[in-house]
Amino acid sequence: MKLPVLFVPLMTLALGVQAQQAYKYNAPGKHYSPYVRHALTKQLTTAHKTTAAHERISGYSVYVFDGSSMNIQDSSNFKYSNARGFQFNPNSMFLDDETIQFDSATYFVDFGSGFQLDHILKSTYDNANKRLTRTELRPDFTPQPENFRDRRAFYDANGNLSIEYVLGWNNSTNAWDTLTRKHYGYNGQNQLIADSIYVYSSADFMNRTEYSLDGNGNQVEIALFQRQSGSWIPQYLEKHTYDALNNLTTNYGQQYDQTTSSWVDNSFDTFAYNNHHVYHFTENWFWNTTTSSWEYTTRELRTLNAAGDRVMIQDMKQWDAQTSTWEDNAVIEWAYTAMGHPSNGVISIDFGGTPFEVGNVNVFYEQYNDLHIGDTKEKTSTLSLYPNPATNIINLEWAQPLHDAKISLTNMMGQQVYQTNQPVNGSSMSVQIDQLPAGTYLLSVHNNTGIVLETKTVVKQ
Repeated sequence: MKLPVLFVPLMTLALGVQAQQAYKYNAPGKHYSPYVRHALTKQLTTAHKTTAAHERISGYSVYVFDGSSMNIQDSSNFKYSNARGFQFNPNSMFLDDETIQFDSATYFVDFGSGFQLDHILKSTYDNANKRLTRTELRPDFTPQPENFRDRRAFYDANGNLSIEYVLGWNNSTNAWDTLTRKHYGYNGQNQLIADSIYVYSSADFMNRTEYSLDGNGNQVEIALFQRQSGSWIPQYLEKHTYDALNNLTTNYGQQYDQTTSSWVDNSFDTFAYNNHHVYHFTENWFWNTTTSSWEYTTRELRTLNAAGDRVMIQDMKQWDAQTSTWEDNAVIEWAYTAMGHPSNGVISIDFGGTPFEVGNVNVFYEQYNDLHIGDTKEKTSTLSLYPNPATNIINLEWAQPLHDAKISLTNMMGQQVYQTNQPVNGSSMSVQIDQLPAGTYLLSVHNNTGIVLETKTVVKQ
C-alpha cells in the first residue's frame, strides 16, 4: 500500500465546503504510473543526502474540513530499530513503502464511522539495509491484528532484486500460501530490462513488463503484456523522452485494442525543470476517442524556494472544456524543517477569489545519528567490533589504520554518551562501557572534520 502523496492520502479526500457542497480533491501526481514516478525521482536520489542524514519521519496526520471544523482523517506512525532513515524527493512530493526504511508502521483511517486501525506493516532488512520481508497485518473483525500479506525479497550477487514472493495468510491452515513470485532480469550494466509475474493459482507466468533503455540508462519504452490462452498479449505501452540532463520531459501512454489489433492513444504528460532537476511545471492531456483529439485535463504550477530545490507552493488547475479555460482546483502551501523536510502543508481552494482552507497535513520527525541510506549502500564497512552484546569493554578493529579519527556513542534518544578525547590513530582500540546503562547504542566513527565515516549498533548488557 502506498503512503500519501507527501503525505496527502492517495484516497480522494471528500471535503465539506461552503453551503455543505462536497469537494473532492485528488492528490497531485496520483495518476502517474510507477515508471513515471521512477523517472521523476531518479535524478534526485543522491542530490540531497545531507538534508536527510539526521532526520527521519516518525509520523504524519491529515485533517480535512467536514463542513464545520477540521477533523483528523488519516494518520500513521513509524518506528525504527537502528539508524535507517528515508529519502525525500521534491519531484514526487510523496513517499511510499520503499523509501521509508521503517521496522514497523501503523496506519489509522477514518472511513466515516470513526478513527480506527487500518493495517500494520513490519519489515526486516539485511546488513546492507535491503528489505528482506514486509508483513502486513489487518485487524479484520478481531481485537488483535492478524497476518494478511507477506512479501519476501531475494537479491543476486550484484545486490539487485532478483525474485520477490507475495504470500497470503490462510486462516484454515494457519500458514502462509504463496500467491505470486516476480522475477527481475538485468543487463550487463545491472539495469532492469524485464520482469515477469508467476501466479500460483494459474501455474503460469501471467504478466510481463519489458524495458527499453537509451545510452544513459533511461527507460524510454515500457511495454506491459498479459498471458492469454498461452500467448503474450500487449496491454499498455509507455514512451518517455528526456532532456540533455536526463530529466523526464514527456510521457506518452497507449492502450492495446485487441479488437482491431492496434494501439490507441491514452495519455500525454509534459514536465519542465530548473537547473536542480526539480520540475516546476507539468501539464496533462487525455485522448478523447469520440473527437479523436487530445484534451487538457490538469496542470500544476510550482513555486520553488530561492535555492530551487524545494517546492513551496503547488497550484493545481483543471481544464473546463465548456469554457475552454483553466479553473483553480487546489493550492498546497508547504513549510519545512530546518533540515529541509516538509513539516506542514495547508490545502486550500478558491471561492470567488477568497482562499478557503479545506485540509492540512502535519509531518513529524525524529533525529538520529548515522549515514544517509544512500551512503550506506555505497560504503563497505572496514570496522569490526567484539564482543557484541558486551558488558564492560568493546574492542574495535579496522582493516585499514585510522588517522585523526574520533569515536562516539549515542543512545536511542539521540544523546551522545561517549566520545574519545584524543584523535584515534591506528587499527585497533577498546572502549569502556561499564558505566553505561543497559540498552542499544550507535557507535560512530568521525573524521577530523566531524563527518561520520561509518556506524555500528552496539548492545550493552
